[in-house]
Amino acid sequence: GRGAGRSPPLPHPQDAIDASWRAALESNGRLFDGSKFRLAALACADEGDGARLVLRLGMTGYKEYLGTNQAPREQRLRLAADGERLHGDAGAFLSNALGCETVLVTADGQIALLRRSSAVATHGGLFNGPSGHPEPSRARVEEEPDCAAAAEAAARLAVEELFDSVTQETHEETNVPRAALLPPRCIGCMAAADEHGCVGKPDLLFVTRTTLDAAAVRAAYEQGAAEGWESDRLAFFPADVRLGEGGVELTPVTCCALLEVARHLTAGQSDTELRRALEAWGDEVRAELESGEPDAGAPGPAAAPPREAGTGPRGGRRVLQRGLDLLLAVPPPLAEERGSTTPPPASEDAAKDPTGVGQVWQEAADLLCDYLEAAGGAGAGG
Repeated sequence: GRGAGRSPPLPHPQDAIDASWRAALESNGRLFDGSKFRLAALACADEGDGARLVLRLGMTGYKEYLGTNQAPREQRLRLAADGERLHGDAGAFLSNALGCETVLVTADGQIALLRRSSAVATHGGLFNGPSGHPEPSRARVEEEPDCAAAAEAAARLAVEELFDSVTQETHEETNVPRAALLPPRCIGCMAAADEHGCVGKPDLLFVTRTTLDAAAVRAAYEQGAAEGWESDRLAFFPADVRLGEGGVELTPVTCCALLEVARHLTAGQSDTELRRALEAWGDEVRAELESGEPDAGAPGPAAAPPREAGTGPRGGRRVLQRGLDLLLAVPPPLAEERGSTTPPPASEDAAKDPTGVGQVWQEAADLLCDYLEAAGGAGAGG
């Protein structure tokens, strides 16, 4: 629903926002101060037929976003501190314009990523999926509703725009026809934080599948997209691509989206299959921990000196990535239940975990910690 309104009046000079906007316009004349949805709060509600994401939306603008969420660190810290002090909400004085990004999956199972050009305001040179902002003007909800019925209608229009904006952004940035894009599926919401703990703008994450294969998507892109100036390269990667492979630098939002996609790709495996995979991975790690022999699949210098037995594993990235993939594939509620330090009675334990995957998950998590400790103690990289 809406009703969150704009952020409270800033107890800070408007001049700072105006100055940042003038500077942005000088470097990029394509920018304009369009209206955006402001994410005031979100929650996950259980309504009996499954969990539902509930968003509390208000209004903001791109100028406010650049002048608050994208302000210099010192200014953002001051805004957050004042918001916490005056309203009990560190985001009270931030625009928090709600963005969207989708992972575009082709008919032949490739993920299409775009390299952001130097003409965009943020993250130039990094790869991401089609992205942008839902537009209140397109949804015709820029005015505050004056009654409950109007508010309910505005909420429906806003939700429609949240999903339709993803399809529209994909079309405008890749030139793939809307008719060749299946309805997007929302897989999460995230907000990136910098190295100082300052939280950035929120983004809804989606997966969009197209009926075109990678070659057809490239052909459409090369014909020219309406917003083709936002990117300077289109690249394709397998659906199970590992973060950091191929030297591709991703935006924080894209990193999060791909992690969620990897989780969903393995979510269809049965508990029994996951238990067997975790057990096989555990056997591999235990053997390596005991022998200290190098992992044949591990990257690294070919002429690395051999280790003495017992000095730690050399498996590094491949073994760790496989273990993390499997641990993430177990449904979170089951993993949380198994994380308790007080084991339930055997009968209750069997009822909650009939396939035994939960117990194996906990053992694998402990083993992963042992592996990391051994690798760190031996000075292993990766």
